[in-house]
Amino acid sequence: CMKSVGEVMSIGRTFEETIQKALRMVDESCNGFEAERFDQELMHRGVACTEEPVMAELQKPSPTRIWSIAKAYELGMSVEKVHQLTKIDRWFLSKLHHIHCLKQSLKTMDYQDLGCNEALLREAKRCGFADRQIAKELRARGDAPSSPPRHQMEDSALAADTYAGGQVQEAHVRHLRKKLGVCPVVKQIDTLAAEFPAETNYLYLTYSGTEHDVQLASVKVPSRSSSKSESSWTVVESGPSNDWSAQVQDQRTKAVLPGSDRQDSQIQASRIIVLGCGAYRIGSSVEFDWC
Repeated sequence: CMKSVGEVMSIGRTFEETIQKALRMVDESCNGFEAERFDQELMHRGVACTEEPVMAELQKPSPTRIWSIAKAYELGMSVEKVHQLTKIDRWFLSKLHHIHCLKQSLKTMDYQDLGCNEALLREAKRCGFADRQIAKELRARGDAPSSPPRHQMEDSALAADTYAGGQVQEAHVRHLRKKLGVCPVVKQIDTLAAEFPAETNYLYLTYSGTEHDVQLASVKVPSRSSSKSESSWTVVESGPSNDWSAQVQDQRTKAVLPGSDRQDSQIQASRIIVLGCGAYRIGSSVEFDWC
């Protein structure tokens, strides 16, 4: 008989980025490659969190072995030791160990420290760390009142710009990242293997790149030389004018004939993109709906 264990799908430009995206697709509560996930598993089993159950988990394939590797690194095991127990290729284990090292580096910093270390933030994002994952690892600063709930932080750019201590929130990291100009780029997958020019919009976001593969009508990028306010932006125009208010007013006052160039331009301007989010579940249609 065959046992279905489900599947995940992720796209990236580095192994670290791809594996962390895939792990977040397993469950909404998973931040990525983290030892805490295996701690929860041992607690559920009623087993003490020692080296013995970790070594036992490493020696057999299981749905939780990937997180037991993170726990093994946290306990100080080397790549070679984990390789001997798992027989997983050292290349993959070395990449996972790099994620562990980045996590340990983030743990030594608070919000202000990270703001002075743009290189570490860029490397963390290149290796698939989510904003909430970075916020979780940063040290809390001082005895300031706790920050507002995350759903309030997401709706308030001002709150993100006024970090004064306490636990770092996801919105704080997002604000800092945008302030430093650490933003993703849009990359296109060549679905025709270079045999013919690929025009399919099979796109993904990644922090491992410096330019977009597709032309964007308007891109907002932070102005590094302007004030510290997040509202300071430089708009880079790579297409026709993007004055939406003028377009809407123009559409209301002018008649449109079917099949006319005017109608085609309105269709172009009214296109939208629907983003799916959340873990992939059996029965939720094909995986392409969620990637």
